[in-house]
Amino acid sequence: MLSSCAAVARRQRWWHRRRGQFDLLRSRSPSLCSSFSSLPAAVSVAGQPTSETHPELLRDKEVQPGITNEEFRSRRRRFADQLAPGSVAVLGASPTQYMSGIIPYPYRPNSCFQYLTGIIQPDTLATIDSSGRFVVYAPDESQFRNTWTGALMDTRAAIEVFEADDAYNVSEIKTRLKRSVQDSTALYLDLNASAAHLATAEHWRLALQVVQDLKDESRPVHGLNSIIHRMRWKKSDAEVALMRTSAHVAAESMAACMRHTKDANNAKATRDANDVKATSEHDISALFEFGCRIRGAQRMAYPPVVASGADATTIHYSRNDKVLRPESGELLLVDAGCEYYGYELWIARPPCASEKENENENENGNASRSHTLTPTFALAITGSPGIART
Repeated sequence: MLSSCAAVARRQRWWHRRRGQFDLLRSRSPSLCSSFSSLPAAVSVAGQPTSETHPELLRDKEVQPGITNEEFRSRRRRFADQLAPGSVAVLGASPTQYMSGIIPYPYRPNSCFQYLTGIIQPDTLATIDSSGRFVVYAPDESQFRNTWTGALMDTRAAIEVFEADDAYNVSEIKTRLKRSVQDSTALYLDLNASAAHLATAEHWRLALQVVQDLKDESRPVHGLNSIIHRMRWKKSDAEVALMRTSAHVAAESMAACMRHTKDANNAKATRDANDVKATSEHDISALFEFGCRIRGAQRMAYPPVVASGADATTIHYSRNDKVLRPESGELLLVDAGCEYYGYELWIARPPCASEKENENENENGNASRSHTLTPTFALAITGSPGIART
């Protein structure tokens, strides 16, 4: 907890320094800063793609590709039906995580939060009560954040785009959330959230303070993930379509990796091996990720496993740092998948690092050649917002 708080303090000090630099630049060149920070209203209001800003991606009434507001409303109704009468569920978006100091990891939304709200941005809180009432707490307006990292959803977008019944700012959580839950019979929270997770997220910290103040024996606190996971077992037609697209993207990328290993083997066979760059596990991993991303996937489903030789038996091998040795006849196992707008598929395929040919004589005495084939299998998993990712 202390190290996490120290990291937060370091980031805050850095942002204050950068804010001072920005204010100085603005005072000296107002027109320049105005051109940096001014964004079209349609782009800045929602904080993520909409049918207006990204018509090539989203049709009218869609919040995510193929998934409309009506489907999200249906999910929230089914979720509310499973809550105890008079209870309130509090859900929070994942905070931004940092790999080093102020350098952030690419953002990935919390699966359960995304499944019920369609919101794929940080610093946001939502409540759903047993009557189905849906309230969103959007990030407070910040010109500094708009300039440096881009605008997030505002309260107007929460109502107009995501169809919240009411919307407030995160700074109002203490007062508004307290009013919402003080007369509730029970609370539902993400009980898997870690202390470090909470320490880096202002919206979670404020919500947790309200919950702790109101927690007593007459108002029990339950976990909500198990309810949402059971809901996610059954897929709608739109979800199945996204999973099929994820499967297609992963399969095409895997085929590209297989062609690459075959071409590399052929090149070594027809030219001096010293003139041909050795193919490595890293090359195959990079080629798979490139193939998925160029075909529209947002990220890998998990770090690709590209394991040759004895490491092919290591389940979660992810160093991917060895040069392939086709002359040794070793196996290359590729276990990888991609995430396409929240849905994932993974494929395990052993494309041999070497391709052996067997010579046999047929009944006429003529030699025939056959390739040694390795089995292929693909398994679809219901990833985010399916059941595997939380």
